[in-house]
Amino acid sequence: MIPLKFTSIAVSIALSIPAIASATEEQTGYAEAEVLPSATDEIGKYRRAGEWTVFENKTRKSCFMTRTDESGGAVQMGLTKSGEYGYIGIFVKGAQVEDEIKEVAIVVNGNVYVGEANPATHLEGNYQGGYILANNTKLRHDLGKGDELVAFPDAPYSVLVDLKDAGKAIFEVRKCTSELQEE
Repeated sequence: MIPLKFTSIAVSIALSIPAIASATEEQTGYAEAEVLPSATDEIGKYRRAGEWTVFENKTRKSCFMTRTDESGGAVQMGLTKSGEYGYIGIFVKGAQVEDEIKEVAIVVNGNVYVGEANPATHLEGNYQGGYILANNTKLRHDLGKGDELVAFPDAPYSVLVDLKDAGKAIFEVRKCTSELQEE
């Protein structure tokens, strides 16, 4: 079992998962406006799925999953309401994050995905980082079936995320989002 680890505190990069090819302004705007959690949103715990906690965002009528570790790292993953796009956010407690788009490569299940990390987003508890938007179904499959995710925001920095139980959590995110949209 590989824990969520950040090999450098300078690695507070955000992965915004639109497949990971560069997101168009329209896709990025859609994801930010429609899905990405905000400090002003009404968010509550939905349930646990192994090491992941699934949260419901009643404001945006979508759900996301989060996992943290004792080394000061956190990862979030969620889907748009339609399930067509998704996102990955990676955060480090107390990190210094630059407010600019950066190219990012991630490896999941031996497959490499390349895209752009959106400018920094700040989470409660002094976590800082950002999101990558995605629309690649193979990436979604790899996240659900893979053992680990490795992100390379800036060489020589890297982020290693344990994906144990991610498939269960992704199922719960889809179920939670569907339930919120029926309300």
